[in-house]
Amino acid sequence: MPETSSTLEAEIMELQKRIEEKRNLLEDKTGIIIEERDLAKMVIAEMASSAIQASTVVSDDTVQDAGALPKATTPQKINIKHNVSYLDSLDEDSIALVNGYLDKIPQDGFVKTIQTVASENPFILDAFHDALVDKLYDDLKASGEID
Repeated sequence: MPETSSTLEAEIMELQKRIEEKRNLLEDKTGIIIEERDLAKMVIAEMASSAIQASTVVSDDTVQDAGALPKATTPQKINIKHNVSYLDSLDEDSIALVNGYLDKIPQDGFVKTIQTVASENPFILDAFHDALVDKLYDDLKASGEID
């Protein structure tokens, strides 16, 4: 288990690093101060896209259609609605499923959990992403890792 814990810690450190890099890039480029939650949402979307792409299996020289994979989100395309979550429109079974995946993060880490969601239940990937952003943001804020 210690290996998984160190993997999760490394992923959290990577997340923090990417949030800071994204903040610097966007603030230098636009001069606009971006809220931490919005930065976290962008970075987690990018990480999820990378994890999903990394888990795509290509066999027998057959290339998967890259258009079917989620693209990394750019600031211009994000329509952030605070206090609105995909979880608000899900049935109880789907909410339980999302929460079950969230519970796997400490043992499997972000990347493996995202890959699992994408392969087992891609229809709830957006809801999982929203829940993950909320959970990570709240945890990082509570620990003082972000402002």
